[in-house]
Amino acid sequence: MSSGNGSELTFNQYLDHHLKYLHVGDGFWSINLDSLLVSFVLGLFLASILFYQARKVNIYKPTKFQVAVELFIDWVNGSAKSFIVNADVKFFAPLAGVAFLWIFAMNLVDLIPVDWIPRLVGLIAGDPNIHFRPLPTADANVTFGMVTAIFIIIIITGFKSKGLGYYKNFALHPLPGVLLIPVNLFLEILGFFAEFLSLSLRLFGNMFAGEIIFILIAAMYGAGIIFGIFALPLSFVWALLHILVITLQAYIFMMLTIVYLSKAWNKDEEH
Repeated sequence: MSSGNGSELTFNQYLDHHLKYLHVGDGFWSINLDSLLVSFVLGLFLASILFYQARKVNIYKPTKFQVAVELFIDWVNGSAKSFIVNADVKFFAPLAGVAFLWIFAMNLVDLIPVDWIPRLVGLIAGDPNIHFRPLPTADANVTFGMVTAIFIIIIITGFKSKGLGYYKNFALHPLPGVLLIPVNLFLEILGFFAEFLSLSLRLFGNMFAGEIIFILIAAMYGAGIIFGIFALPLSFVWALLHILVITLQAYIFMMLTIVYLSKAWNKDEEH
């Protein structure tokens, strides 16, 4: 295992090198520049592709990519319609679809060999020992940030659909009676934030675990010829399995977003 400047790293040093962020600031106010950069670039890339395709739509001679985009839109719209009633899904489906595409794109970064992007950044920066973690969804700050934005939209959606009745549900359910309002508020707000935490931690936990496994497999290449022989097939098998993981995580995030939006929107939804 090499540090990039020819010096050998121990296993602990190699692991530590790949698990540190390129950040500014300290403590709570530190900002992980690598996560922000990769997520922003991928988001801009997706937006550019979709914007270009939207301008090139041809209803008479659709391209294969146009057909794929239309099938994806129909799939997302159908998923939203199955949960959200009495609403134009054009208000909800774009959010769910963008969440799926953006998370899927960020998750795909995990399939790139773990040393490639950090070494490329090291060459550009002129510092082979620079820390750079390219997988945004393995950063809890990114997943919490995305979920925070979604739950703000959910709160606004609940008010738009039910007015103050949406907030009354927090005070009057599940236990009846004015005297039990503090208990209801505690239970309902706790459950609300539990959904918030589970949505972000599920994505973060699965992608962080996958990242660790790829790093451990990469470390096998420098642990001797015996380990190196097994590293290549292991990385190939895990990459195939991980394709399912990254797709499933994006799908679960999208569907749970739709489910939580439907709970806020549907007027017959009871807590």
